[in-house]
Amino acid sequence: MPNLLSPTGKLTRKPYVIIILSLLFIMHFYDKAPTENLAINIIILLLLLVVYIFTIIKRLKDIGWSRLFIILTFIPFISYIFLLILAFEKSNSGVEKVKQSFSWENFKNQIFGISTIGFYIMYFIYGIVQFSAIYSGANAIFNNGIIAFIIAGFICYIPLIGTCVGIYGAHIGWEMSWASSFLLFFAPYLLIGSFFLIGLLIDKVSTWQHQHD
Repeated sequence: MPNLLSPTGKLTRKPYVIIILSLLFIMHFYDKAPTENLAINIIILLLLLVVYIFTIIKRLKDIGWSRLFIILTFIPFISYIFLLILAFEKSNSGVEKVKQSFSWENFKNQIFGISTIGFYIMYFIYGIVQFSAIYSGANAIFNNGIIAFIIAGFICYIPLIGTCVGIYGAHIGWEMSWASSFLLFFAPYLLIGSFFLIGLLIDKVSTWQHQHD
């Protein structure tokens, strides 16, 4: 059994999947447990977070990827895509490979590839949710499901009008707060911003590395 509180060593697919599923299961139900002692809860959650990060680091070492990929675990939705990729990626243990120096360019391309896959999946799912909110808003205005569906189909391609109707629909139809309704439509821009900042950071580090080689 691997030491869960140490980043040393490697994890093959089976123990990685068992540990990750166990951690997600514990975190899910622990979050719903009644809170009695805040300090103890914080300590337990921090320990679970440490185990989670060390598990991913060990898996990255096993498949021969840079440990810098750990940054993907802190990006909403992309983290789940990343965890799935790690679960299916084959181990490099026992395979003779020519050791190559780390390349920021390759790292940037791999990060971009994983992020792009996750972004398009999220964009499709988010699009369905946003269209449903726009339909809810149109239905609240016209009080006719068929007309609301047709109107929603048109205005979803008009950013300003579609966003306003969608926010109204999320608030009135789904009984979400105004803040949550705004976040429903503007959260993707925050995610895009995080992609941009990560890409900019990698470019800066890559440029610095080339200048000092």
